[in-house]
Amino acid sequence: MMRKNTLVIFLLLLSFSSFGKEYSLEMTRRFSLQAGFDSAMDISITPIAAQSQSYIAGMPFSIEDGQVQYQNTSQGREIARWNVLSNTDFNIKISGTKLFPVDETGQMTNIAKGLDYYLVFDYRLGYVTASGQYEATGTEEYYSANGTEYFTDLTEGYTGDVNAFIGGVDGSIFFRFDEASSVRIASDNSNDSSSEDYLPPGDYHAEVTITLEGKI
Repeated sequence: MMRKNTLVIFLLLLSFSSFGKEYSLEMTRRFSLQAGFDSAMDISITPIAAQSQSYIAGMPFSIEDGQVQYQNTSQGREIARWNVLSNTDFNIKISGTKLFPVDETGQMTNIAKGLDYYLVFDYRLGYVTASGQYEATGTEEYYSANGTEYFTDLTEGYTGDVNAFIGGVDGSIFFRFDEASSVRIASDNSNDSSSEDYLPPGDYHAEVTITLEGKI
């Protein structure tokens, strides 16, 4: 009887000791590698899928979402990531349409005035040469009402050293409406097609073109 009790106690001690082991959690993280060779000039834009971010970022989104209203004190809703690599000084040219409703084929229509918006680009650029290193961080803002705008001072301080690559990875692009568009959205004229502020229910699209241009 004593032997049986000893065995039971021994098994219980083994069970309890297993709870004392350190708990380990395996985690995975992603990072980007960036490199250039010879001549290079490249810009890439990667939209963020809203589903992948539990709808707190990315596209599509509701135009009534507080995140994208002018009154929001933040930069807006993060909708995309952007990378750039160049071995020459550059400007960035942005051209965009207003946000318009689209028909069943996905084509933008003029049944309502377009909605104007801001796109905010944050960035961290840098390069390393034999003479040293340079880094610039900041934000640039595009406003759709202006049609086309240029970002010309991202590389301020770049000396044009031979074989010096300018690079930036995983910058963010944020979206928010201007004040007039936010007021129109809040007025809810979705049922009055005679109103100049009419906003029909459905999908809305805008086309934005981002071009990397070498400075002459």
